[in-house]
Amino acid sequence: MKLEDVLELMHLARRRYTTIEARIRRRFEPALVEAHRSHGVGSPMPAHGHVEAVDHVRFQSPTRWRVDAESGPGAGLVNIHDGEQTFRNFRFEDLGGGYGRGVYLGGPQTYRQVMWEPNMLIPEMWLEPRETERVDGRDGVRVRAQPRQGSHDYIVLWPRADRYELVVDLERGVLLQLSMFVRGREAMSDELLSVRFDEPLIDELMRFGQAR
Repeated sequence: MKLEDVLELMHLARRRYTTIEARIRRRFEPALVEAHRSHGVGSPMPAHGHVEAVDHVRFQSPTRWRVDAESGPGAGLVNIHDGEQTFRNFRFEDLGGGYGRGVYLGGPQTYRQVMWEPNMLIPEMWLEPRETERVDGRDGVRVRAQPRQGSHDYIVLWPRADRYELVVDLERGVLLQLSMFVRGREAMSDELLSVRFDEPLIDELMRFGQAR
């Protein structure tokens, strides 16, 4: 697939759905992520120690979404945004630092938004399309990416890494997978376990006490 085709997919993704309901598996190695964030380039490689978590995400827009932490660190936490109303069953200070779980469950909505609006990554990365593959039964194209120097010296939407890999859905343009690599190892990844498009996001789901 040509680069221009991938860019078009990513750019137009937001026009190809009304809502998204997905279960996302996050896999991350906290020590490696934190060592890279603290610029410990010359320090010894942290020991392997991956952590896994699964989130149930419903997304309609940057101002209307719900995240339920199903498993892993923070299991049972809920974060809901419905216009100007916010509902959550945790305090931000209880989430801890780093990019492992805290930034996803309690961080800016743009962080959760990037999977569904990957056009936001285009100014941040140099993209190189690779082979096609299937994720959750959906056809996608794997894209290797390098951080792109812009008007700032950091990646706005994901932590800076040595390189990234994306899998772009060939039908909808959303991301089926997004991974960051540090010193040759996968430090963090988000991968869709299941996804449904265009299901109504009913009002009852945007309040606490409703079934997940």
